[in-house]
Amino acid sequence: MSITRRDWMKTAAAALAALGLGRLALQAGEGENKFAADFGPDWQAQKEYTLEVAEAMPAEKYDFKPAEGMRGFGQLLGHIGGSIYFFSAGARGVPPPAEARPPQEATKEVMVAYLKGAFDYAAESIAGLTAARTQETVSLFGGRVSMPVWKLCHFMRDHTTHHRGYALPYLRMNAIEPPRYRFAGTGPSPV
Repeated sequence: MSITRRDWMKTAAAALAALGLGRLALQAGEGENKFAADFGPDWQAQKEYTLEVAEAMPAEKYDFKPAEGMRGFGQLLGHIGGSIYFFSAGARGVPPPAEARPPQEATKEVMVAYLKGAFDYAAESIAGLTAARTQETVSLFGGRVSMPVWKLCHFMRDHTTHHRGYALPYLRMNAIEPPRYRFAGTGPSPV
């Protein structure tokens, strides 16, 4: 018996749909932390690369601003860390912890330690998410923005990437070669 291409495509589509629904059912199981298993390595790569960028700038250049009205390098890192704390607390469903406020002293030593704390707080938040919690909707910014927790975690990653991208020209403007980007903890980026 031969199967037509059209029948094969229908069967394949049905199988893929069933697999997709099966995966959703697995992810929806209480206590299953598929999201953390998938997202965790990506978050670890974010941490490692962001800390490499922070370490690349000499301590005496942490107040460098490319132009008036822009954040200094240390302040930029403070914004990244503060946002990570804010979004992570939202994922947990709690107010940000006391240490979430960016330090006034934007020195290299202070900011690198602050970033490590923020990334670790986020990693704990992600590891503690249940499948059910990832589907819950949270409101941010005084209720102006609502999204499911899984999307909030992706927004946190994208926000970190966006602002870290700002930091790379700060390095280049000081004749510093930025660290080479890594893709999700798998080594050098393929692009």
